[in-house]
This record gives sequence, structure tokens and C-alpha cells, in this order.
Amino acid sequence: MKLFSKISQIGWDAIPGEKDLDKLLRAIVISTLGHNGHRETIEEAKRRFALFFEDNNSLSLDLAGVVFRIVIGEGGEEEYEKLLKIYLEAKVPELRIKALGSLSSPHDPELIKRALEFGLTDKVRTQDIQSVYMGTSSTSVGRKLTWEFIKTRWEELKTKLGSGGLLLPRVIGYSSKEFSTEEDMNDFKNFFESRKEPGIERTIAQTLESIRSNISFKTREVENNKVWLQSNIK
Repeated sequence: MKLFSKISQIGWDAIPGEKDLDKLLRAIVISTLGHNGHRETIEEAKRRFALFFEDNNSLSLDLAGVVFRIVIGEGGEEEYEKLLKIYLEAKVPELRIKALGSLSSPHDPELIKRALEFGLTDKVRTQDIQSVYMGTSSTSVGRKLTWEFIKTRWEELKTKLGSGGLLLPRVIGYSSKEFSTEEDMNDFKNFFESRKEPGIERTIAQTLESIRSNISFKTREVENNKVWLQSNIK
């Protein structure tokens, strides 16, 4: 946090003639500070979010997604409704996608469930559904809810996204590749044991490999930390 605070002098507003890497750095710095509780950054994001409803041009597309995610992460139903309004009314496709991905990133479990349901409505284009599940899977709580939703609504998702294409495999991967327990791995494996849809075999295999890797990493780090504590805590 101290490091990012020091380079936060890059500011919020674009500088004439700056490089694309500067814009990327600005977004990364603001996002990192905002999602790690830096109050000054959070309050500024809220201010700019409120200003956006008075002047849509007040928030650059480079920072729109960052601001939206900080605000929904700190907020609740009111912020969700405002983001939903942005998504439904936006004329710029890039802004719509940023709003949709952010709409799917609240911390409130009930709002996450609402976002999951919204993804299956006719308000979301089929090719954009992956943005919903990428967003809802961005936290440990959301990942669990997304996986449970996929299992419960599998037939509906399969019909909506189609078999043999790219969308269904992507949704599977987003929801599960960060799992890191034997229980989650077995649940994933058992669910797809009898579901042999065309085009998902490779994703299932890759996801299982990712989960195994996550389990190994966590086990190794737990052991390393245990050794360190035993050596350094008297």
C-alpha cells in the first residue's frame, strides 16, 4: 500500500501526450488502492461516480470500470441500481461491458445472486454473459455462489450459451479455476463426470490441472509458514 500511495501522484486525469502505459498504470494504481481500503481513493471514486450522472463525459473509459468496481465493492443495493441503469442506458458498447462486469462484482452475496440471475435474462447479450461470470467469480464468496449457480442452472446455461462454442468453456473456467481445496476439486470432477458436452473436455482438464496446482501451492505455503513460525516465534 505504501508503494502504491507513493506513485498515486500519477493522478486521476489524463495528461496531454501521455503514453498508453501511463493510462494503464493509473488504472492499476487506483484499482489497487481502492480495493485495499485506501479511503482517499475510495471517496474520490464515489465522487466521480456521482458526477458521472451529471456529466457522462466526466469519467474516461480508461477509469470507468475501475471506478464502477470500487463503488460497487463499497456499496450496496443503491449502487447496484445505479450501475444497472448505466448498463441499460449506455450507448457506447465499451461502457456497457464495463458496467456489466462491475455490476457483477459486489461483495453482498444477495447482490451477487441477483447479478447471476440477471446474466440469464434477455437484457444481456449471449456473447456478453461471460463478463457476468468473470465478475461474480472475482471473489472467494462470489466464486462459490457462481459455481453453485452453474450446477443448479446447468441445462439453462447450456441452452443459452450453446455447446461446442467458446462461451460455455469460458464460463466453466472463470467459475472454477481458482478453487484450491480437495473438496472443491472432487465436486467439480464429479459434476462433469456424466456431462460430456462437446467442446468442454479441454477446459475441464485444464481447470482440474489449475485446481491441483492451487492445492499444491497452498499446501506448500502452509508448510513453509509453519516452519518459519516454529523457527522465529519463541
